[in-house]
Amino acid sequence: MANSSGQCLPILCSGIQHAALTQFTKDETNHPFCLSKWSDIRGAWHSKECLFVVDSSGSGKKNRCSKCTTAHSNIRFDRVPELYPDRLSHCHASEHHILPDAYQLISVDEDALRRQIDDLLPWKLAFIVKSLKLMGKSSLVLDHHHVFVVCTGEGCDLFHVKKPRSNLGLECDKCIAVRNNEKRCAIRKETNKNMRIAANSSCPMRFLDNYELKDRVGRLNTNRNIKS
Repeated sequence: MANSSGQCLPILCSGIQHAALTQFTKDETNHPFCLSKWSDIRGAWHSKECLFVVDSSGSGKKNRCSKCTTAHSNIRFDRVPELYPDRLSHCHASEHHILPDAYQLISVDEDALRRQIDDLLPWKLAFIVKSLKLMGKSSLVLDHHHVFVVCTGEGCDLFHVKKPRSNLGLECDKCIAVRNNEKRCAIRKETNKNMRIAANSSCPMRFLDNYELKDRVGRLNTNRNIKS
């Protein structure tokens, strides 16, 4: 799109535009859950990292920025089952058929146990993991020496076989690293908050949250008024 001077104007991002998300958000009681994952901007759901403008190369699909395109591709049953209530209820109804198969993983030693796990079809094992999560469980005792543990990290379906103990870790190494990184980022964000919202800040606006963005814009406007 170009203006009267022939200059190309930026195309605003239209948001995630996913059918399952649109249907789910018709019920306003679902909005708190959605706000924990995405941002509601003027009635359209966007990625929390939305760039607000589509890539100038024209590669954006359906006027989505790259962040909203990624968010769109991540909306599926194995990632966000809450958006698929019909399929979710079917999983609940199938749990009593699936979980007995999980108990068949019991073995006398870890190597044999892992061989049995490898013999299972991937979709079947993934369904066992999902069934445990739907029941609010994160572990399944296989015998006196082994526990089948499902990672409790958000969106993670990895599992491990561990020895039972009182302080049994329920997160995989990747999710632990992500959580620790989030803590470091939060501390760094709090330490540098004044620098982030300063009128002359070099921090890109896309990395600011809504409150920081509001303060930053306010300081920029104040700075312009003083100069004028």
